[in-house]
Amino acid sequence: MIQNLPVEGMTCAACVARVEKTLKKVNGVSNATVNLAAETVRIEFDAKAVSLDTIANQLHESGYELIIKKEPDTVSERLLDREIHIRRDFIVSLACSLPVLILSMGMMWEPVSNYIPIPMNALNIGFCILSLIVLLIPGRRFFVPAWKLALHGASDMNTLVSLGTGIAWLYSTYELFFGEHAGHGQHLYYDSTTTIITLVLLGKMLETKAKRSAGNALQSLLSLRSETACRKNAQGNFEECATSAIIKDDILRIRPGESFPVDGIIIHGMSSCDESMLTGESVPVIKQQGDIVTGGTINIDASIEMKAIAVGSDTVLSRIAHIVQEAQGSKAAIQSLADSIASVFVPTVLIIAFSTFLTYFFALHYTFEASILPAIAILLIACPCALGLATPTAITVAIGTGAKHGIIIRNADALEKAGVIDIVAFDKTGTLTFGTPRLQSVQIVSTQFSESTILHYAASIEQYSLHPFAKAIIDAHNGEFLEARNIQEIPGKGIQGTIDTHICSIGKQHWLQEMGIQCDMHHEHSQAESILCMSIDSVHIANLILADEIRHEAAHIVSTLSSQHVQSMILSGDHPSTVSSIAHTIGIKRIHAGILPEEKLSIIASLQSEGHHIAMVGDGINDAPALAKAHLGIAMGSGTDIAMNTADITILGTDLKAVLTTIGLSKKTMLIIKQNFFWAFIFNIIGIPLAAFGLLNPMIAAGAMACSSVSVIGNSLRLKTLHK
Repeated sequence: MIQNLPVEGMTCAACVARVEKTLKKVNGVSNATVNLAAETVRIEFDAKAVSLDTIANQLHESGYELIIKKEPDTVSERLLDREIHIRRDFIVSLACSLPVLILSMGMMWEPVSNYIPIPMNALNIGFCILSLIVLLIPGRRFFVPAWKLALHGASDMNTLVSLGTGIAWLYSTYELFFGEHAGHGQHLYYDSTTTIITLVLLGKMLETKAKRSAGNALQSLLSLRSETACRKNAQGNFEECATSAIIKDDILRIRPGESFPVDGIIIHGMSSCDESMLTGESVPVIKQQGDIVTGGTINIDASIEMKAIAVGSDTVLSRIAHIVQEAQGSKAAIQSLADSIASVFVPTVLIIAFSTFLTYFFALHYTFEASILPAIAILLIACPCALGLATPTAITVAIGTGAKHGIIIRNADALEKAGVIDIVAFDKTGTLTFGTPRLQSVQIVSTQFSESTILHYAASIEQYSLHPFAKAIIDAHNGEFLEARNIQEIPGKGIQGTIDTHICSIGKQHWLQEMGIQCDMHHEHSQAESILCMSIDSVHIANLILADEIRHEAAHIVSTLSSQHVQSMILSGDHPSTVSSIAHTIGIKRIHAGILPEEKLSIIASLQSEGHHIAMVGDGINDAPALAKAHLGIAMGSGTDIAMNTADITILGTDLKAVLTTIGLSKKTMLIIKQNFFWAFIFNIIGIPLAAFGLLNPMIAAGAMACSSVSVIGNSLRLKTLHK
């Protein structure tokens, strides 16, 4: 069983490592993966061996709270609630900090000290009380978790903040009442204590706001679903009902401008539909009787009636949401670097801070005050929040952005692997081509009839056939039909019928010749084309040229990949001459045609053994093994469920350019993650030595620590802008 659940108390990469380690030790839990950006954990466990309550109790013992909810968890709402609470604490902290900071600094300036008649010692007692309020109310969110962890011999970001501010307050209070200058209040750091907590809270508030923004892509996608629908009742009338009340096979009426509440099939009417929220394609799609519509897409033109075929968690949008949510909680391989560092980072910082204090106080014989301040600055600058957010924030934003553009990324590893691909293998049918035949041209043999009349006759006869060639001819006509009688279809040969007094036959050349009709076949055509001969009253009048049309963007895709030093190849079960013709047209030199699914698998394995990183792009059942074997499987959304379920990435639309977009998104994501690591480390690399040498004020250290987390999340949010 797999559950994605919120966890309270996590603040940094050290928390991530501890939560995962604790959960993996629980008998019955096979794996646990934390997403710090969403503050959730993905737990894989045996429900027969262990309950969620037991798992939650084990985590509680480690100082963290697993939130078990009966209703689905909404990350955005939870983070909004957290943001509100942090904002409240920030306001309290700011209200107490400002008078402490302004007056303590101002009293050092003679015009201010002369203007304010209050004795400095009385002011310091007030500062002591105000800073204690900050520690006990807003600061409680740092001290309580730190204490719980300390009881278990562990530490995290809360430990660093608590020690830094707590020591500063205790030292100042001791000096105020019992120190050498007791009663005079010199060299006190109440302003540092309050300002540090205020700055850290400001950073946490901005961080939470950015986290919420990072996860909003999925929520905005789901919000497009209609909450109500117009359903036909038992009396045959339509009435309003909640979307949640719809069951399979219900008849629904969708009016212009309304979104489809569930997945269904149109049973009456025709309208154009906006599917951009699902596929990323802005051009409306014509939907008519028999076509499938997806919940969340929008009906534009006219009222139509549909029958519900998938509701609730079975709808396409719900399945996509589940995949995206799972993916955002997954962990990329690069994140193991942060986890490894975090497991030893906080203890190392504590040792450095303690050693710094000992060196100054005992070896260099500095005063207690001069020795403790560098140690406090080290504790504050070294907070590993940014380190823990470097990878999951970028992954969360990238996967959410991909989903908004019709690119469904199944896991974080897929996003990472897409950036190192050096060969893209394409299936032909339904991938490089549309997968269905289209009428390319009408070659007129006899001038007795015009092209429009020929097409009108052909469509009127073919309307009675279910053959793909028939649909191509009907689509090309796109008009009214003539009345046809005496329809007779001979499988594998053709179809014949009577219009007015004319006998019309459409089919293969040899079939017409069997009926004594001489066919003129002088038309030069490629191996990728199919020809149907058409006769009226036993006279050959035209050849209908059909072909599985190459996608318009295919040549551009191949050219762009080549410019990026990525090879393209075709793996297809179709006839070699057909594949060669298409490959020549779009500029692919490397092809494997007429091969079985297991042979596709073998070819990919062979290339992998040579050190290549392969992406397979396909859409059919026969592509599923190759999609699974390749380093990266990309399924076209027009394909079968098995292909989509096997692939690492699914493109919901039919535009092949999404392959380039996916690779570009991957490369940009990995660049952002590396930049995030830079920002996470640079503050520590520069700040810790400065603090150790006494060159970094604790307040500046706290501000720098807050800036590091905000900079990491802000940098990750740049992934929300995706160029297609």
